[in-house]
This record gives sequence, C-alpha cells and structure tokens, in this order.
Amino acid sequence: MFRSEWKKLKSPMMIIVILALILVPFLYNSIFLSAFWDPYGKTENIKVAVVNEDKATKFEGEKLTSEISSSKN
Repeated sequence: MFRSEWKKLKSPMMIIVILALILVPFLYNSIFLSAFWDPYGKTENIKVAVVNEDKATKFEGEKLTSEISSSKN
C-alpha cells in the first residue's frame, strides 16, 4: 500500500499540488504579517481633511462650541 502511494507522489501533478499546499499558507502568512509589522511606518505623507459642521449650542446659559485646531495647515 505504501509503495503504490509513493509512486503517485512522484508524478508531476502531485509535486505541484504538494508545493502549492506548502506555498499558499506561506504566502498568506507573509502578506498578513507584513501588513501588521509596522502599520504606522509609512503614514507620514497621508493627506487628511477634517470637516467640522457642528453648530454651537447653549448649555446652562453658556455657549458651547467644538473647536478643532490643526497642527499643520
């Protein structure tokens, strides 16, 4: 029984299947881990816009506003 299975493993199609079974999880893990390795490493050039459409309100006789100050213009 083992010899007949060993002969099937030597066929080109089985070698391709075995390599794919080894390679696909390796590629998936390497891509997944590279995404989480340094998530903030290349974010310095991302453009961000903040839109504040909040309106002021009164609370206990005092006017409340939400103010957002930016560090860069």
